[in-house]
This record gives sequence, C-alpha cells and structure tokens, in this order.
Amino acid sequence: MKISVVITLYNLEKYIDDAIQSVLRQTRQPDEIIVVDDCSTDGSADIVAKHMHRIVYIKQEKNIGALRNSLSGLKAATGDIVAFLDGDDVWMPEKLEAIEKEFLQDEEVVLVSHDFLEVDENLQDLNILKNETRLNTRRITKSHAKKDWSKKMREAILLRKGFWLGSAYAVRKKAIPLERFERVIARHPAAAHLSYLDMALAPFVVASNPTFKVGFVNEVLFKHRVHGNNSSGSTTSVEGVLSNIERWQAVQATTYHLIADFLTNKKIEERYTNLHEELELLKLQFTGKKVKVIGKFISLSPFLFKEKKIVRAFIRLLATTFLGPELFIRWRTTRKNK
Repeated sequence: MKISVVITLYNLEKYIDDAIQSVLRQTRQPDEIIVVDDCSTDGSADIVAKHMHRIVYIKQEKNIGALRNSLSGLKAATGDIVAFLDGDDVWMPEKLEAIEKEFLQDEEVVLVSHDFLEVDENLQDLNILKNETRLNTRRITKSHAKKDWSKKMREAILLRKGFWLGSAYAVRKKAIPLERFERVIARHPAAAHLSYLDMALAPFVVASNPTFKVGFVNEVLFKHRVHGNNSSGSTTSVEGVLSNIERWQAVQATTYHLIADFLTNKKIEERYTNLHEELELLKLQFTGKKVKVIGKFISLSPFLFKEKKIVRAFIRLLATTFLGPELFIRWRTTRKNK
C-alpha cells in the first residue's frame, strides 16, 4: 500500500515547519509528501524550501480557495491512500501506522478518521472536553460494538452530526469519482471558492459508495492548533461573523449539490435545509433584523429543540436583540478569554 500525504498551506509561516516535521517523524513513513500552497504572501515558501529534498511543492499562481487548493493535492497524489494535514496542525508519530491498519484490514473501508486534541499556539492542551465532534464519536464508540461503528460514522458524516475531518481524515483514492466531483463544483464556482475540501469530499465519498465502510481509530492522533488566524474565520467582529456564516452556507450548499443525486433518505435533504435556515437565523441576528429574527426562530424551533440547541439559540436571540450584535460579540469574546 502506498500512502500520499497532502499538506495544505496558506500564510502559515509560523506553523508549517511543525506540520512538515510531524510527517517526517512518522513511524510509518509516507511514500509521498505534497505541499499545496494557495499562493501564500508571507514567508511560508522559504520554510517549505528547506524540505524540498523530501516533498513535492505545488504553489498556486493565484488564490483559488481552500477546496480547489486541497483538490489539486488530491489529484496530484499517486498513493492508494491520501491523508490530509492542515499546515497549522501536527500529527502524532503513530498516525500513518494506525490508519494504514484500518485500510489493510478491510478493502471496503474508503475513509478513516480518528480522535484529536485541541491545543494552543504552543501545542499545549486546551482541555476542551465538550467539543461536539468528540462527544459524538465517543458516544458511538462507547455505545456500539466496533462492527457497528461504520454505519454510525457514515450517518454522522452525511447528517453533519460530528465526525472529525481536517487533519484527521484519509481516503482511498480509487473510491472517489473525481471527474464527477469536479463537474459539480464547476457548476457552482462561487460556493466552491468559499468551501473546504474535507467538508464536501467526505459526504461525497460516503454517498457515492453506499455499501462501503468508514473506519475510525479510537486514539488521539493529531493536535488541532487553535489560533487567531484559523481558516474557519474570525468571530470577534460583526463582519467576521457574517463572513463565517457566508462560508458555512457555501460549505453546506456545495456538499448538498455533490450528494443530491445519491440521496434516498429524505431526512438528509431536510437536515441540509434546516442547517441552511439555522445559518439564515444567525445572519438575521447579526444584521439586526429583529422582526424577521422572531419569525425565523419560531419556524425553526422544532429543529433547534430536536438538536438540543433551543436554549442556546434563545439566549443568543435575546442577547443580540437587546444588547445589539456588537455588544453581544464583545461580551462573548470577553467570556471566552476568562
């Protein structure tokens, strides 16, 4: 089995060396390392240059967005398995060895992920225990026998219920209908430009391979670095929040376009509609549309209640209505930093 590693990069000069070094220290060495750089304007290229003897470096001529940048690495990869690493995260040394076992044990496994830690800029554990993704995967691994994990993990991916992708996931390349994937995103260029590959590719792989399996290694095998310039966007200003909402609407829209033709379960279609409406509610709250907010909240309340988000959403509705979006963000940021 040949394993390719794709490291994604955009203006991460402070962190990219750590990411590359974590790949070079693997107990199971990769057969190929590809760094895809979405036209960084900082000193990232100089740092990558120190490792040219070991890596393939692809630098985009212009910024093409996270999805297409990552996709260029996937297309260039020659391995049977392609594992992805964000340029600001790091892998544990046993990462590739552990996921290779999952793929070797069962040829029907098309995607593998694992547990993770959230750390600060200096890679120190933030002790964040209530991450929704971790809670969901731990619920599955504790409540079900391992032979049943695949079904539950597939469901988590398709329904966006919590399955870590990013620097955790790896795919069996032959299971991806790449031409079809590219045709769909080409029809929706604006949404694709704002999207992430992992959030779109994983549901696409699962939906297009309905009888194949998803693997999960119940070990912490990478550190997700949380810092001010994470690609998920800033939430410390109204503009940052609205930009983040737009990006996640693009992610949901791109994913739905990719999986729509494979869907046989109406619940999945309904869920994507509700997720879109939940983001619309947020948009109304942070643009001060007070009357429309109330109507949207009422219509969406059955979904929010089912998702156990109703209390949090109601508190946010009250806070943004009476404090205003700017004061609410300031209060939330202060509370997080305590």
